[in-house]
Amino acid sequence: MIDTRIKDLLALTPIENKVLFAIEKTPLNMSGLAVSTKIPRTTLYTAIDSLKKRGLISTRKIGKAVVISPTPKETIRDMLAEASSVYDADGNTKIIKKHDDGKRSGFTVVSGKKAMLKVWEGLAQRDTKRFYAIQPTRSMVHTIERFKPGEFIPINNAIKKNRIIVDAILKEDSFPTYMEMHKREPNIQRDIVKSFIGRMAETTLIRNEYLNNNAEIYITSRSAFLMNWEQEIGIKIENKDMIDLLTEMFQLAKSHGKKIDLNEYMRGWLEKIEKQK
Repeated sequence: MIDTRIKDLLALTPIENKVLFAIEKTPLNMSGLAVSTKIPRTTLYTAIDSLKKRGLISTRKIGKAVVISPTPKETIRDMLAEASSVYDADGNTKIIKKHDDGKRSGFTVVSGKKAMLKVWEGLAQRDTKRFYAIQPTRSMVHTIERFKPGEFIPINNAIKKNRIIVDAILKEDSFPTYMEMHKREPNIQRDIVKSFIGRMAETTLIRNEYLNNNAEIYITSRSAFLMNWEQEIGIKIENKDMIDLLTEMFQLAKSHGKKIDLNEYMRGWLEKIEKQK
């Protein structure tokens, strides 16, 4: 039988509930259903038509009789899950649970390159002020592969112009890998490096034995983002307790790395690029 929560979501009428309860264990024809529910046939026809259109029951002919069967509850759950996965024009779908105290713990599924790029553009807005980032090299590689060379430069420049502090944890091989991917494009390399120079940043490098996965994290005071560029899927979290936990975990991870001066580090890379000309 369909559980109470699903019934509430489906907004079943009392008559529709009676029909589903009557056929829960044994499919019935119209005569048997009328006897079991004590509902007039004309009313039953309306309920059955509504339930069938919504995929909650099925009918089949056995001889001259039409037998009515319930749709398996697992199938109904799948139908609900599929319906809740419809994305808006920006590639997002909100998942919100409202609690008894009126508070909402919100989560948004972000799907596709366009929607995920908007997350980064949002981080570059002036009101962000500061964000924390953990970007494993493997995740960075998948990101770069999905964009044109240098497509991130405007976002880097916006972060710098808006004086946003970027507190980032990267692997030691992160930027060398970044530069290697553009080794045949020295002009792109130079523009990328210049877009980092002058940024307000706190950068920590973690040994290469850590952070070997395809996901990355971004945290602001209002929200956190878990992003998987390989699968082009992410989750935006607006639950304060979870944001606080992720921020504390960031600080813990940061304590196990080596802090560097990002501007000095980038100027060193710029010198290498200029010498290769």
